[in-house]
Amino acid sequence: MRLGALDFDQLTEQQEQSLRNRLGEYRKELASANASIVRIEEQLQPIELKKLTELLLLKGKQIEEHDKLKPVEVAAPTETLSPEQKQAADGLAEASQQIEAAKKRTLEIAGETTELAKRQKAIANIREQLRLLQRTFDQAQNAVSDDLKLLGFAWSDLAAIDIKTSALDKRSAELTTKQEELKAESEQLAENLKIYTETQQGFTSKLNAPQQQFESYQRQLAEWNRKRDELIGSPTEPESKVGLETRIKQIKALPDQLKELEAKRLQLSGEIFDTLDAQRTARAELFKPVQDLIQKNDLIREDYRLQFQATLAASADAISDQLFALIKQTWGEFRGQDEASSTIRKLFDRYDLNTKDGALAFVGALQEKIVDAARASGSPAGIFNLVKKGQSAAAVYDLIFGLNFLEPRYSLLFQDTQIEQLSPGQRGALLLIFYLLVDKGKTPIILDQPEENLDNETVFRLLVPVLSEAKKQRQIIMVTHNPNLAVVCDAEQIIHARFDRASDSTINYDSGAIENTGLNGAVVTVLEGTKPAFENRYGKYH
Repeated sequence: MRLGALDFDQLTEQQEQSLRNRLGEYRKELASANASIVRIEEQLQPIELKKLTELLLLKGKQIEEHDKLKPVEVAAPTETLSPEQKQAADGLAEASQQIEAAKKRTLEIAGETTELAKRQKAIANIREQLRLLQRTFDQAQNAVSDDLKLLGFAWSDLAAIDIKTSALDKRSAELTTKQEELKAESEQLAENLKIYTETQQGFTSKLNAPQQQFESYQRQLAEWNRKRDELIGSPTEPESKVGLETRIKQIKALPDQLKELEAKRLQLSGEIFDTLDAQRTARAELFKPVQDLIQKNDLIREDYRLQFQATLAASADAISDQLFALIKQTWGEFRGQDEASSTIRKLFDRYDLNTKDGALAFVGALQEKIVDAARASGSPAGIFNLVKKGQSAAAVYDLIFGLNFLEPRYSLLFQDTQIEQLSPGQRGALLLIFYLLVDKGKTPIILDQPEENLDNETVFRLLVPVLSEAKKQRQIIMVTHNPNLAVVCDAEQIIHARFDRASDSTINYDSGAIENTGLNGAVVTVLEGTKPAFENRYGKYH
């Protein structure tokens, strides 16, 4: 059934569209996993851990040096203060508290502002995903619009999508308001801090020497504590002591994350294979009526062993070309073009890529060879040293685990040999044979030199039986330079054309049955050159 398709390619496209969409989704998910794997491999470079360890050691020394700079403690004055000094001391204490509170709040505002910015970014990300979801939904509707009309359905009868952006709008407005409030508060704090500082300086000038000394100590101690807290930091501050320790801890946990991602990647490869295999099965189903017809024909089935075969086609050369466009042929078993190609071919011949287990085993073995070559190049993690300039490790992983070298293909086989491996003449003869034996029409057919590019043995072995079979139900008009075909196919009517250059390049025709004496002589004369081979197979002719 053509299903409205104009040609076989369009029919295949219609039948496999959903599978191709699924394949695209799997490969998109695989690309994301590979990108994460590459990021982890970058962080697993020994130099990265060494750099962080050295930074942590340096940060520890900075803290030790800072501890040595701790202000010498000054005891609070015990002498009785005058009313004026008491007022100045109380005012100074209050100003100091206000300054510390303002600085603390300023830091809190900075953190809150960062958090609000993250939430606004999250809203933007969600909006984009919802936009893509709506676009995909609309594309799906357009893709099946003709099918919906054929079945009398409306798209809304089968599917609906309810995207509610009002909640996002409300939250975004709330966040914007909060951001504006924090900005205004931050500006006010800056003004207040300036006032508090001036007030502090005014009260300090009214204190006596011991009180000023104690106040100076408190300010120095507060600044010292601030800087120490800054050096120690928090997990979210990457350059602080705690931040560096957190990053080192994260790196030490990366190998386990890498194993999980690699397992997920292999699972996706399996799902990609299943989808490709489903495409192969779909194509086999399309050709099933033809295959059934072949099985009913004894000549095709037994003598020619002609059959269609659905395969996941791949070649070692194609894999080599794609892989070595991305990586260098300079290390390990990939050193040199010949050795590199030989390595790929050995792996290709070892595994059956038409089975899931074989394909995944091939992928694993190929990946192992690439990693070994990368290690030989001096790369302790990942394959970065092996990748050509302008290419990426992720692209290599996408090629291998995305099974981009496998393609569902339907091939015509003749005596267990694929049509691609036959000579041009054999391919032409095979397609002619297939057409003559499968097409049951009775319309006359004209053949122009069916023996072209074929030797006599092939003509007798391939063409003669099928021409003899086909002529039982249809008229065959054949133009040939090989009289053997006319004789062994028992032609009812022969037209012999003779070109005479000496007689002003005239062309003369003789026609009649093979038994015609004059025509028989002309045919026999032409046959003399091939008589030994002909007689050896068919006996003497008259």
